Amino acid sequence: MSAIEEPRRSLVVRLGGVTVREYPLENTRLTIGRRSDNQLQLDDSAVSGVHAEILLEPSPFLEGYREPYLVDIGSTNGTTVNGSRIDRYRLIPGDRIRIGAHELLYQEEGGMDQTVILIPDAED
Repeated sequence: MSAIEEPRRSLVVRLGGVTVREYPLENTRLTIGRRSDNQLQLDDSAVSGVHAEILLEPSPFLEGYREPYLVDIGSTNGTTVNGSRIDRYRLIPGDRIRIGAHELLYQEEGGMDQTVILIPDAED
């Protein structure tokens, strides 16, 4: 059985509508917050010291594939995705994350195509 090719994942960090940087998501865990010991530091008083994290967790459906989850770590001002406040959220390409004044755009390039498989009910 061949390994599933994972996409190249990244966050585009924007502030005031201007792209500040692009951050690749290569490791299993990325911490986001105001403190300097976070992998992605956001210098903003509305951002908690350790605000959120992105975890790449093994897929329950595809062996060798990791799924990206955004988790708010009890931040004071919260984390939103596409305008809705979240505690834990499965990221998909194009999601817009808001942390303080920063917008983080989640992107994927390459990897496998997403396919939906419909399984009919046994009663049909």
